[in-house]
Amino acid sequence: MKFQKAILVGLMLAVVLSAAAFSTARAQNNGIVDVVITAGVNDDFALPIEQTSPSADLLILMDSYGGGDRVLFPHRQFDDLANNRVFGHTFTGLPQDIIAATLEIRMFAGGSSLVSNDAIHLERTGVNDAFTSWGMGLTALFNLETGHLEWDAGSDYTFILDLANLPPDGQGDTDIIPFMNADHALDVYVQDDTAVDYMILTVTVPRGKRLLFAISLPEIHPMLKQ
Repeated sequence: MKFQKAILVGLMLAVVLSAAAFSTARAQNNGIVDVVITAGVNDDFALPIEQTSPSADLLILMDSYGGGDRVLFPHRQFDDLANNRVFGHTFTGLPQDIIAATLEIRMFAGGSSLVSNDAIHLERTGVNDAFTSWGMGLTALFNLETGHLEWDAGSDYTFILDLANLPPDGQGDTDIIPFMNADHALDVYVQDDTAVDYMILTVTVPRGKRLLFAISLPEIHPMLKQ
């Protein structure tokens, strides 16, 4: 146990140091630093799956799908290509005073005839609406990004979303960074016939801001569970 705790402390220090050094030139020239946080693995949907980690608030939204039947409609994990499963993951413990952020997310449209109706929603706060702070159908988003008319079966695309300058959704929302700063988190919810390979969240903060996130030992190195 002491050995594992020592490794955990060392790894957390390494995370803080690497995050602080990620954009050294930007920090020196502009007084800002980019912090990069990943979820899932960029492995072309290869098995085994990687586990998601949705917040309790996001789980409320996810559990409403399929009448709450988790046997027939289990939650989707990274690399899970099955239909009729909602995906949810929350980036937690984000740095303070975020001034810019981008989300890179690779998605694949499954074989359902209804996949064109899928949508992505970001940051569940209930402030702007009862659902999320921003949301858009993947057909509309895919069309804006590529010119393709529909997010249909087999569509495979890596979206890079500027979280301060998103395409206007149905409520006219374009900037979710204030909500991320309010709870130091970002919820990502993807509807039910679309798979997610990985996500990379990059947040820009003033240099010297304290990092709030910590990484659990099993997530860094599963072999250390043994």
